[in-house]
Amino acid sequence: MNVFSRPVFLFIAALAVVAPLSAQVSIRSAGILGNSGEAGDTLVRFSDRENNSRLQQNGLGVDPSGFLWAFAGLSQINRYSTDGRLLGVYPLPKAMLGKGRQMLNVVGSRVIICSNDKLWSLPVTAPSGTAPTVMPVAAKAMSLTAIEGDIGVISPEGGLSILNVATGQAKPRGTLAEVSAGLPATNNVRGNFITLIPGGALVIDSAVKLTPEGLTKQLKLPGSGPLWLDGSLYVFNGYMTISRVDENGSPDPGVVYGGSSGSFIGTLPKDGEVNMPGGLVHLGGDRYATCGGTGVIHLMRWNAKKRGFETVRRIGAIHRSSGLAVDRKGRVWWNCGYWEWTDGPADITRNTDIMLDGDGQQTVLLASDAICGFAGYRNKMPFILNGSIDPAPRKRYDDSSKDAQFPPNLTGAAVFGVAGKEEVFMVAASGKGVIMKVDMLGHFRSLGDTIDLKLTSAKPAVTSLAAAPSGELLAADGASLVRLKRDGGNFTELSRVDGWGAAPDTKFGPGIFISCDGPRLWVADQTNNRVLLFALTADSKLSTPAIFTGDPMIGALNHPQRISARGDRAVVVDWDNQRLVKLEATYVR
Repeated sequence: MNVFSRPVFLFIAALAVVAPLSAQVSIRSAGILGNSGEAGDTLVRFSDRENNSRLQQNGLGVDPSGFLWAFAGLSQINRYSTDGRLLGVYPLPKAMLGKGRQMLNVVGSRVIICSNDKLWSLPVTAPSGTAPTVMPVAAKAMSLTAIEGDIGVISPEGGLSILNVATGQAKPRGTLAEVSAGLPATNNVRGNFITLIPGGALVIDSAVKLTPEGLTKQLKLPGSGPLWLDGSLYVFNGYMTISRVDENGSPDPGVVYGGSSGSFIGTLPKDGEVNMPGGLVHLGGDRYATCGGTGVIHLMRWNAKKRGFETVRRIGAIHRSSGLAVDRKGRVWWNCGYWEWTDGPADITRNTDIMLDGDGQQTVLLASDAICGFAGYRNKMPFILNGSIDPAPRKRYDDSSKDAQFPPNLTGAAVFGVAGKEEVFMVAASGKGVIMKVDMLGHFRSLGDTIDLKLTSAKPAVTSLAAAPSGELLAADGASLVRLKRDGGNFTELSRVDGWGAAPDTKFGPGIFISCDGPRLWVADQTNNRVLLFALTADSKLSTPAIFTGDPMIGALNHPQRISARGDRAVVVDWDNQRLVKLEATYVR
């Protein structure tokens, strides 16, 4: 246990309740968010996290033992128990990675994958680490569910067939060219998806139905990637929308999840992490599961009265970097929604919204406790995250900034000014950036002056900023904590420290991240796998910190990065463990 020395700064009126700085302090974990495996051998991990927010991947499988199979990035498939634990990791060999869409289906005792113009097979009993093996079937698409062991297949040349997976026997059913002949040019039959219906009918894309007799019928299904399940077709759309229709495309009853795509008047549960759903399985009774391109799975229940799905549990890991914030009530914003402080590893984020393309910068909290930050882009337009973290169903992303010219690759942010007239200082890793003017709820008003952090490092690598109670700006630059003083549009470096002592274990590693709330400075030291809590002093010297590296409940930290603090609480992205860790400062007088 360490001691904060030299208490100096007065409390800021809006701060959450904190203990006196003269108390002895330690850090304890308060649990995990965002990883349903929590810790240890069952911890969930995805591959290719930076690239899998909008992958062309479809399919979700459930095997005879009730375990779930799903893509977990471009080069991996995971197997899960329905309580969220990771049971197996299956790498995809390089020969599977290439052009086109990836699809997954569980047929009997085998996982079938369509990838790189071939079908691949993996026994559901295979030990973790086993790679799929190629089948003698060329395929650019396959159906996402099976009918008595049969699946529909589209060859790279456009041939249609029904394949019995167990025997390998295929029954030809014509070609894409034959099916689309005579249909309007706007019918848009591309052969991206094929769906097998009981009796032998095939649905190609969402555009045409091929009967067992070889007749074609034009369809206009309200979505893409159709699959057949429980006597209905399910189709998927953007903005978290799943619709259920009959085999001819008539609503039955129509939208059953989400609905923000504009095709539905009403409100059903939704989640930005399943922005473009691509798989659905029935787990028995009223229990179902769906997933999207991120690899995150949502367990759902069918509400017969509302004729729609309700979300129950989140299965998966943190799949990308994101803005992060924790408010005075302990609500934790991450990516496209929030968790309550009391939530656990498998809880689903609340008040979710659209997922943006690319990752945002550091997120700040205003005096009103509203979040604000550069959230990223959607359709090449910049969006600002704003508003309080609460259950109110409001729009969280402000597109009024769509014409603003933000500097590229923003990383750090800090807020200065009195309530209602606050400004958000935003910089890239180079230390160059801009001031953004916002209202008290974080809505974008305008971009102000450009700013430049005059750093002494040869190649600045700013990850994050913090506003010190003294009015100085703090910056995490590589392995240093830097104090800066404003001089017009520039910030002049006053001093920098690489730790709090002379011994090697008192030095920061490269790429630290910071967050400051009043006189408490939290530092995520990713290279040394620890989180540090300092008391800021009048001359900005660092006291001996409280140090957290892990505990028996959550295990050890592994490259902790982005961190956000409010009062005595902090949340850190435990990056290589692909989870968020909740932390609390505890005091003994």
